[in-house]
Formats: sequence, structure tokens, C-alpha cells
Amino acid sequence: LLPTLLLDAGKYERAEAALTRAIEVAPGREVAPADADLLLALAEVKLLRKKNREALPLMIRAIDLRRNSGQAVPESWYKRAAATALANGAFPEAVGLTRNLVAAFPTHDNWRDAILAYRDAAAADPAARIDALRLLRETKSLAGERDYQLLAQSLSDAGLNIEARAVLDQGVAAGMVDPAKATFKELLASTAKQAATERKALAGLEAKANAATTGTAALTAADAHLGAGQYAKAAALYQAALQKGGIDAGVAATRLGIAHALAGQKIEAESAFRSVNGPRTDLGSLWLVWLGQQA
Repeated sequence: LLPTLLLDAGKYERAEAALTRAIEVAPGREVAPADADLLLALAEVKLLRKKNREALPLMIRAIDLRRNSGQAVPESWYKRAAATALANGAFPEAVGLTRNLVAAFPTHDNWRDAILAYRDAAAADPAARIDALRLLRETKSLAGERDYQLLAQSLSDAGLNIEARAVLDQGVAAGMVDPAKATFKELLASTAKQAATERKALAGLEAKANAATTGTAALTAADAHLGAGQYAKAAALYQAALQKGGIDAGVAATRLGIAHALAGQKIEAESAFRSVNGPRTDLGSLWLVWLGQQA
């Protein structure tokens, strides 16, 4: 009651002190789930006092206390904490918070926030951005022409024009892409032309992959088959790339999981995503959350 009265009176410094005393764990007293509300209240006071970096750990601690006690965490808690993390450039925390958000509240808007938080955190990795945007597509969270253009252009730049054209066609069908608009008219024409060439090259890429001693050609062939929607073939080639080595195992494992998932092979996809480590661990975890929500 006292902290509330102090807040109402605008006495933030005194409210902060009172809340800090209230949540201090005395010897012999265990942290109780009810302390989560006090932690969150203290975090809000610190935000009011411009102590943002002190507020975020309190928010995360409050959320963890609720989760670990088996109590439901309000959606607003995740969103408030994630917004605070993003505002302060705490991208790893934002990614973790938004991942837990979509695990509990898998709305299109929440998925979009989670995936874009990861995309921003992985800004230096174009391949990771593509796989994040692929997840945005699978969660049906592409919103507006900018999203479709960004994914299609990223795929085209990576030499995956078959998939890029499929994205654009989906955007046109959804009424999100205007094929008469100059930007899209040009992109539709260029991806259609290059997609035709890429389809003719698929068999040759596979033969080259089988003959190679390292996994580089197999990874290239696997990417091409994944983009062409030939998921079983792509999965076999990703496995070959991993076995032969000499490639980025994180990329191959992530895309092996994607290939299995889109082929409806849930168990195999889960195994692949769980094997992803290093810089792509968070991306693999996001795909795992989505996979667990599929029938």
C-alpha cells in the first residue's frame, strides 16, 4: 500500500526504496510467487526514474519466478519486458523474452515481434535473416508489401529465385503485392526468368554434390532444392553436406530442420533444430517453438 501511495504522490525515489526493502529476501524466507508483482512494480519505478538497465533484470526475474512456480505469466509482462530490452539494445534478452511470448501466446503479431527481434539481433548474417523471414512466412505473419518484397528480394539475391517467385505470387494472391507497381513488376519478371534457369540446373547441382569430396556443393544443391519446394531431396543433400563437412554446420542443420518440417517430418525436424548451436541457437529454438505448435 505504501509504495502505491508514494507513486500516486509522485515520490518515486521513496517508492523505489520501499519496494526494494519489501522484496529483500530475509534469511530463512524463500522467494514467493507473490514477490513477482513486487519485482515488476520496482521495475516500473526504475523505468520512471530512467534506470532502464536496472529495470530489465527485475522484469525477467519476475517472469521467471512466475514461470518456475507454474503460474501463468500475463502476456503484457512479456511485451513490456521485451520492449524495454529492445529500447536498450539488449537483443539477446529481447530474443529470449519474445520466444517465450510466442510459446505462450502464438498470435501473428507476437510471432512477428519475436522473429523481427531475432532478425535485428542477427543483422550481420544474411543467411540467418532469410531463415528468420522464412519462419515469418510459415507463421503467416508477413504483413504488407514491404515484408513480401524484403523476403523475395533477399531470396533472389541469394540465388533462390524459385522460392522468391513463390513468395511474390503468394503476396499477389493475398492482395499484399500489386503486380502493376513498378518495383514488383520488375521483380516478378526477373525472378520468373531466373527461376526457369534455376529449375533446369537442379539435376546438375545434385550430380555435382554427389561427386564432391566436401559438403560445399551439397549445401548449394540442398539450398536450391529447398527453394524449389523439393523438401525430401533437400533434406538428403543437407545430410550429405553435414557428413562431408567443410561447411557452416549451423546453416546446414537449421535448413535440414526446415526441410524436414516442410515435408511434414516432425520428429526428424525436431532432431535437426535441437542440433543447432552457436550463433544460430536462438533461431533453431524459434523454429522449434513453431514446430511444437503444428498439429
